[in-house]
Amino acid sequence: TRCLSDWSSDVCSSDPRVRPLVVVLDVTAAALGVVEGVTRPAAQVALNRAYEAGVGAWLVVLGGMRNRVVEVQSRRDLVQVWTSRGEALGDARDGLELARRTRESMGSEEGIILVLSHAWFGWDESLPEIAGLRGLFVRYPGTRVNPKLSCEAWETVDAERPGALWDKLGELLA
Repeated sequence: TRCLSDWSSDVCSSDPRVRPLVVVLDVTAAALGVVEGVTRPAAQVALNRAYEAGVGAWLVVLGGMRNRVVEVQSRRDLVQVWTSRGEALGDARDGLELARRTRESMGSEEGIILVLSHAWFGWDESLPEIAGLRGLFVRYPGTRVNPKLSCEAWETVDAERPGALWDKLGELLA
């Protein structure tokens, strides 16, 4: 059994079937620092897993002047996980709609949309309900807030003590 136990490409889940994946990575100012210390490695591992399985992997970069989609066609495309930055607040609603349209363009209803952000993601916006949406949310140090975003499944981790991050990510990708 291969396991999602470190930053490598070795991954596992309770379901050995890997599904197409759209990762919404928040790179706005609110998600930098301790939050990105969790979300960026999680995005790298999740996207690499889908890429290696050949099922399709897309990154929606949330932030900057506009949200954008990167199709992972080679490992070089994963550089975007580490280099994308956004100074604008970001539009969570637009990012989620972009992810939904990207999943629809795959032609597979089994694709997963995984949001990687802080627990306050979209707090002040009216967000769409999207079937199959999952989220991994990082709590800022000293907070215990749960996310507002309506997800099929979600997990939270503390920024300073992410604990069972890989187990939680594996559950969300299963």
